[in-house]
Amino acid sequence: MISPYIFAGIACAVFLFIFSLRIKAGRLFYSFAELAIFYALMRIAPLMMYENHGLMNVLALAEDFVILAAGFFLSKKQLGVQNAKLIAAVYLFNPLAAAAVITGHFGAMALLPLAYTIVYGAGIILRQKKPLFDAKRFFPEYIWICAGGYFMMLADDCLLQKTTDMFFGENYPTLLVTAMAVVVTGVVLTIRKLRVILREDKPAEKTAAPPEAALAAPEEPQRWNAKNTIAVIALTAGYAAAALFNLGAASAPSSGMHFGSGEGEACQVVIDLGEYTALSEVSVFLGRESKRAVSLCALDESTNEWTDIVSKYEIPSPYQWNDIPINLRLRCLRIEFLDSSADVLEVVLKDDSGRTVSPVSAEKFPALFDEQELYPEYPTYFYGTMFDEVYHGRTAYEFMNDLPIYENTHPPLGKTIISAGIALFGMNPFGWRIMCVVFGTAMVPLMYAFAWRLSKRRGAAFLGGFLTATEFMHFTLSRIATIDIIVGCFILMMFFFMYLYIDETRNGAGAARRYALLLLCGVSMGLACATKWTGAYAALGIAILFFVFLVKHCKNSLRGKELFGYLLRLFAVCAVCFIAVPAVIYVSSYFEFAQVYTDKNILQHALENAQYMLGFHKSALSGHPYSSEWYEWIIDSKPLLDALTETADNHISSVATFVNPLVAWGGIAALLHNIYLWRIREDTKAQYLVISYLAMLMPWLFIHRTVFIYQYFACVPLLILMVINSVINLKAERKLTTALIAVSGALFLMFYPVLSGLNVPREYIGKVLEWLTTWRFE
Repeated sequence: MISPYIFAGIACAVFLFIFSLRIKAGRLFYSFAELAIFYALMRIAPLMMYENHGLMNVLALAEDFVILAAGFFLSKKQLGVQNAKLIAAVYLFNPLAAAAVITGHFGAMALLPLAYTIVYGAGIILRQKKPLFDAKRFFPEYIWICAGGYFMMLADDCLLQKTTDMFFGENYPTLLVTAMAVVVTGVVLTIRKLRVILREDKPAEKTAAPPEAALAAPEEPQRWNAKNTIAVIALTAGYAAAALFNLGAASAPSSGMHFGSGEGEACQVVIDLGEYTALSEVSVFLGRESKRAVSLCALDESTNEWTDIVSKYEIPSPYQWNDIPINLRLRCLRIEFLDSSADVLEVVLKDDSGRTVSPVSAEKFPALFDEQELYPEYPTYFYGTMFDEVYHGRTAYEFMNDLPIYENTHPPLGKTIISAGIALFGMNPFGWRIMCVVFGTAMVPLMYAFAWRLSKRRGAAFLGGFLTATEFMHFTLSRIATIDIIVGCFILMMFFFMYLYIDETRNGAGAARRYALLLLCGVSMGLACATKWTGAYAALGIAILFFVFLVKHCKNSLRGKELFGYLLRLFAVCAVCFIAVPAVIYVSSYFEFAQVYTDKNILQHALENAQYMLGFHKSALSGHPYSSEWYEWIIDSKPLLDALTETADNHISSVATFVNPLVAWGGIAALLHNIYLWRIREDTKAQYLVISYLAMLMPWLFIHRTVFIYQYFACVPLLILMVINSVINLKAERKLTTALIAVSGALFLMFYPVLSGLNVPREYIGKVLEWLTTWRFE
């Protein structure tokens, strides 16, 4: 329930802030198209976010629409169309009305017509007495009352605070009382201002628009030269070196045994140590199957019977050292595998001093004891799988060897790409991670190029590349064999090529160049969707950007038959670039499925798997200690811990996924500034970036499955681009650029241990890096 409240509160706050700035700038007008978007954003979207909406919500929505329509037509008759649209926009961003629709609170909705009638009547009376009366003078008081009403409903609905709690409750309803005080304050201020207005003899003077000096003076665009090339090469090479450092072991157990179901030797290993030995643990390196159950028994030589040490233990992770504690003195150990199938690549026995023990019966199971030297002193991320590598790395190996496919909850292209690294370097941590390093590294020059095209300034372009190279989540995801860095790279390509198309079209480029850019955008779209369905969110974003640009372009540049021919050719090209080409790429990505499961053709596999994925993601509702919501992503409040290993002398190795605080928190300010640049200064670059960011974030507001912060990753490059656009639109651009580079570099070095898995003292992580109580890296 809290999610739609947070969304409505943020959206209303941003709108009302921009509205106040537009009043000062004298740019206060809205179109009917904007009102339709506002309605979808502030009524339909929050209602769809609320998972348990029902009849009362629908009735509240219907009443709200009647109030909106009545207010518009009454205002239109009295004040004219433009003022009626202003009033409608302000009402749509009334947080109290939005909250009433979200909750289906009919009582609150019933108060809105009364309030509307009172305000409308008061406005008529005031205009009769004061013909030059401007209702916008009551805007601050309006905000007070709206905010108070919104927080009253939030306290009542989400925190379950009641007015009776003020006198009889165990916990004092602090938020409710504060909200009530805010409403009363707003009413008092309104009455006070009303009395002042009635005593005035002349209308209030208009507030002057903010001085243009607040913005940076435009600079002459620069040309790409050798310095740009050197900067790109240096950034890319430096990032590649950092990402490859301690990426993972280049060797791992490879030979092993397969155990099947049944009894006796088919499903068990009997180990003779030759003499009684105090064993502390058994470490098993599994093959591609995870969660294999085993039982451990010791031989009682006095009775010649096996006694249980561990009746059932589930070995969790494939391609990783899994330690099973024993802490028992014995001579003969039996390991029995309880599942119908288990692949075991190596078994290591450790005594009570931590040394490896070699059994005298090792020759009976040579494949299980032939790679003992690969067992590390501490099994950190460096030597095995971490987090979702247990799915994606394993499936990539299965693709390469035409084995039954395990992970099918995402389209296959990302795993196919990961399998290329395994084919080159083997089934080891380095092999299954290297392709993600390639894609993470590729995003650095791509971001440099995007920032360059956005600004035509070498300093801003370098800032874009550097912020990307030192961005925490980008670095971590580049070093984990999951598909998020791959789809993130393809999505960035989509937005880049669409931006190039729009920019080239504005600059009068030829048809061949423009259509080539559309084709590149379509290819990127196909690759993104074939990797992960988040590519579809980006596809929606570029569709919105394309049509917003197209409407303006056609309105300003084309007429009559020329317009018809232009649109006909363009839509034909778009049908090929954005329907045919992505469809072919997406279906072709199921080649491995058709290789393994020959009963269906490749198209059948694509359609059937799409149905399965849709059902799976709808039902993925299980709790997880590191899951987080979209509003937690924005403020970077809950990192995901991918790996954690305790080592000697109170040291730990941990790998965490979260956003560089400079990008996360500075990005919020940049987002607000870019909304200002778009709505007040009519900056088309800011418009492009804000729409792109919202297209990647907004779909997650309606998803109720378990989600994690890495799903915010596609938004992060757009935050960086908004930071750049803000910097180039402010004074002291060079100083800001230098400061941002210095701070981001310092933060990256400070947090490097929890991004890379570097072995460091626990005290450093606990006392220096855990800035927020929700940041847990140990």
